[in-house]
Amino acid sequence: MAADPSLGDSFIDLTIALEQLWQQVRRELSRDGVKEWLLGAPARYKKWWLHLVEHAPGHVVVETALILFIIWLIFLRKTVDPSKEDSFLSEKEIDQLVEEWQPEPLVPGPDPAWDEEDAQALVVEEVDGTRVVVNGKKMINMASFDFLGLAGRGEVKEAARAALNKYGCGSCGPRGFYGSIDVHVMAEQAMAAFLGAEEAISYSDAASSVSSTLPAFAKKGDLLIADEGVYEPIQTAINLSRAQVRYFRHNDMEDLERVLREVAEEDRRLDRNEREQRRFIVVEGLYKNFGDLCPLPALIALKRQYRYRLYLDQTFSFGCFGTAGRGLAEHFGVPLADVEVMSVSISHALGSVGGMCVGTSEVVDHQRLSGAGYCYSASAPPFTSSAAMAALALLEKEPELVTKLRENAVWLARALGKIPGLEVRSQEISPVLHVGVAKAVSDGWTREEEERVLQAIARACVDAGYAVVTSKYTLLDVEAVSKGGLLPEPSLRLAVSAVHTRAELEGAVEAIRRSAAGVLKKHAGGRKGG
Repeated sequence: MAADPSLGDSFIDLTIALEQLWQQVRRELSRDGVKEWLLGAPARYKKWWLHLVEHAPGHVVVETALILFIIWLIFLRKTVDPSKEDSFLSEKEIDQLVEEWQPEPLVPGPDPAWDEEDAQALVVEEVDGTRVVVNGKKMINMASFDFLGLAGRGEVKEAARAALNKYGCGSCGPRGFYGSIDVHVMAEQAMAAFLGAEEAISYSDAASSVSSTLPAFAKKGDLLIADEGVYEPIQTAINLSRAQVRYFRHNDMEDLERVLREVAEEDRRLDRNEREQRRFIVVEGLYKNFGDLCPLPALIALKRQYRYRLYLDQTFSFGCFGTAGRGLAEHFGVPLADVEVMSVSISHALGSVGGMCVGTSEVVDHQRLSGAGYCYSASAPPFTSSAAMAALALLEKEPELVTKLRENAVWLARALGKIPGLEVRSQEISPVLHVGVAKAVSDGWTREEEERVLQAIARACVDAGYAVVTSKYTLLDVEAVSKGGLLPEPSLRLAVSAVHTRAELEGAVEAIRRSAAGVLKKHAGGRKGG
């Protein structure tokens, strides 16, 4: 095909035009061209300005004001040299002001109430089984959650010592990076095998196990149905999840069903698909702040009926219930598979430090990428995992520890229930016992008044050689009340151990009886006198 001659002519014309443009640019950029451009600039600016006045007068006003302000700021504004400024004060007045000046502290000063608390603070200096040294004084320990007495066993201490010698103290990083040690994995495998679960995942702290596990599954827009009496780590987990939360009355299955029914009715009214929202019922196995067990079979029946998942926190029930100490599922004869997500503690019954979550492989693997405490916190020191494995082996070897714990708990609860003026508010099989002032005695008292009386009883018990404490609640527990939570009543909180002797328990009961009698009598006299 022959070439089109018009294309060649067009290319020549384009070349000529570009050459002419280049010559014009060179002339403009030459010294004469620049000079000519600068000389014509005022005329062009005047023409542009008049055009702007005619078509956009507001713009002209604003621009003129800005130009005048810049001129004043740069050329006309006067600055003051502080060193040359005349003082209206005499030298004597200046010296007096300097002498009287007191700088403000960087932090607020101590509260007098804190000084009083510090003066009364109890410092634990040594622990040996059921004995403890507090402020230099030996006494019986009725406050520690070492339910099975394994923290003081030689096998556990030796396992921790051997791990320290082999690995050192810290693990130097989160589990997901370079903080995984072989004993971490071995402890997880041992716990999963003991509970009959597919897998387990460990956290360096029992509380962070709870506050990491629940937010890993529940997110903004999901729904949590929680017992109003759940303790602070679960409250933290609920806040971190940002999920919707509805509370039901503490351990009241009828009220739980009412809440579940209301949600189902809302689903029908709003034509809402329940499958588009993750939903959990959140409970503790043994409620720390109340000392009672959740009715697990009834919970499982309701969660099946209304198609929810169950989150069970066994921080305080693991190792304490069931024939072998496997917790509430074993205690009630419920298959572990009926509990979708379950947390356990190795800090209490096993006498170590940390927590774990057990479940299916899917539940555990999800947390390895979504559990905040697993991904971002340093993993547990290897010696704590080694100590937990040694304690777990002792629990498997000596299941009679669980039986002994239950016997001690029942005996102590019944004995405390006979003390005049006091009442036991926990289930008698609970190793965590809450004892408060009887309603008939405290009728008309304020909460603060009852707290002071119980603190006085606890202090008298300490003076008598028995470490007894009152229940303490965090600001988060108080704030939860405004959201539907429940602030527990003031109480003495006692922890029972399998290694407490009957003589030690009898002595504790007698110390509490004597202390309560003296404090209540004195308080009653003060109220009459007031």
